[in-house]
Amino acid sequence: MQQRDGTLDIAKGFAVIFMVYVHVLIAFGSKEVQEEHLFGVIVELLGGIPAAPVFMFMLGAGVHFSRRSTPANLARRGLKLLIGGYLFNFFRSVLPALLQWHFADVALPHDHTHMSYSMEILYYYLFFVDILQFAGMTFLFFALMRKLQSPLWLYSLLIVLFWIINHSLSTLNIPFNRWLTPWYALWFGIDDSSYFPFFTWIFYPILGYYSAIILQQTKNRKTLYFRIFGITSIILFGYLLGIWLLGLPTGYESNRVYYHHHFPVHIFYGSWILWWIATLFFLFRTPSIHSRILVDIGKMTTKIYIIHFLIIGFLSIFIQQISSAWIIFITSSILLLLSYFFATFLGRFMDKRS
Repeated sequence: MQQRDGTLDIAKGFAVIFMVYVHVLIAFGSKEVQEEHLFGVIVELLGGIPAAPVFMFMLGAGVHFSRRSTPANLARRGLKLLIGGYLFNFFRSVLPALLQWHFADVALPHDHTHMSYSMEILYYYLFFVDILQFAGMTFLFFALMRKLQSPLWLYSLLIVLFWIINHSLSTLNIPFNRWLTPWYALWFGIDDSSYFPFFTWIFYPILGYYSAIILQQTKNRKTLYFRIFGITSIILFGYLLGIWLLGLPTGYESNRVYYHHHFPVHIFYGSWILWWIATLFFLFRTPSIHSRILVDIGKMTTKIYIIHFLIIGFLSIFIQQISSAWIIFITSSILLLLSYFFATFLGRFMDKRS
């Protein structure tokens, strides 16, 4: 039985790099830099399919490859990530927003006291659903499926069921409820507080889970990746033709459409992920310093994710908007390096402690 190859970690490494750049762009870039400058357009593209969907795919692949993926361990990890995601929201968003409001000395909105406005900030930033909450939900999903010893065909059936549920819920006009909306946001894109709802994004971990099974059972990976490259190239060409001739959705129409996309966008993104991984396999067949760095970055995904967002949160207290694409690029590059070095140091420190 073969083990996972470094191609998956290289893909994760690229995803981390794109993630840092797009998050800095969104956090600090002016509207002109984001929407009109070539740099902003490229970063938005790279921060789309090659970033979050790739993370989700690797999440599912990791469930299969890990020897610790027992139902109990998956459930335990899922609960930690789910709860930890909200705790992380406090430090990366709530606290910086409160400090920014305090230091900026901005006038209170109409009909608000200091306490009521502070609670409004707390509620808005604490309960949005980001990738950590989704990862927690995903591990709980796989914990249940493995506990039930579910056959592979059931995963396929659930994908179709989740597509139907996702589309059906998106058509409902559900009024805001202070107590229920955060719960709904975990499952579907009820509003802008739900970045990674379960029914929208679970397709990618399941696809990753399937792919890992096939990859592990394949003796000739070169042949497998060559076939994947050929098949997905045809699918992508057909879909791009459909975008041009039939107006098929891309998920890039707006931020909300990206985070709350539906079928057939899943086919587009899923095919691109497989095409991208196959491409990376052939590009990085010969080990190099670049591939080793990318693998290192990929293996430290969670640490870099947490560190870079904490730094962004701190910087947001003092920085509002940056209208220079060059400054955004330099800031992103410095932040990536800082996050990488801090993550490396933290990893070594934790290894010594253990």
